[in-house]
Amino acid sequence: MLLELLTFKSADLVISTNESYKNIALTRGHIPEDKVFVVRTGPDLDRLKITAPNISFKKEANFLICYLGLMGPQDGVEIVIQVADDIINQRKRRDIHFVLIGDGATLPFLQLESERLGLSEYVTFTGMIRDDHLLSEYLSTADVCLTPDPSNALNENNTLIKTLEYMAFGKPQVAFDLKETRVTAGGSSLYAKRNSVKEFSELVIRLVDSSELRAEIGSIGRNRIVDELNWNVTKMNLIRAYSFLFEKR
Repeated sequence: MLLELLTFKSADLVISTNESYKNIALTRGHIPEDKVFVVRTGPDLDRLKITAPNISFKKEANFLICYLGLMGPQDGVEIVIQVADDIINQRKRRDIHFVLIGDGATLPFLQLESERLGLSEYVTFTGMIRDDHLLSEYLSTADVCLTPDPSNALNENNTLIKTLEYMAFGKPQVAFDLKETRVTAGGSSLYAKRNSVKEFSELVIRLVDSSELRAEIGSIGRNRIVDELNWNVTKMNLIRAYSFLFEKR
């Protein structure tokens, strides 16, 4: 806290990634509001483009459920495996395939847990995908996307980029009802009670079983990205921040 305060006191300018961190700068840091600029990370629509679906990713299932992102202790990816277990093994839905895209410290555990639960036929781990076109194909093919970030001090105040990338592809998502997730995703997501795997699964099924609902809330996310949250829009605040700094000097 002392180091944070000293940093704020010595700063000529503060760039915050969202309103939650801006509020910390204003309150704990006592920074004047005109010196705090919110610069959100947003998808680059010139890099990630909607493509034709690749049906082979579904492994002969009717629906593809996608997780994209880091796989660390803070990301809650084990919840995706729990949801897959509930949907495939408990609810006996054999028309759904899960794909988990990404890498991280918990990936080996997730793979072992998937095998232990007998989910290998229904869950694909791609590892990290660095090819923009291939990543775009997966997101274009997905029917529902997952944001399983559990409720904790980190996730309450942050929205990870996967949430925005799902929105960029017009995909409906299921997330836990966290403050910054709701601020970012708005009506493009269905929200489960914090850390409730059962309700998370139920909302996934609700989306899978309603093409109308998927289309409705997916379009909300896509429009929000195009109008407000893509990088070509959000980068303007970064330019304004440096203009403010240089004019001051």
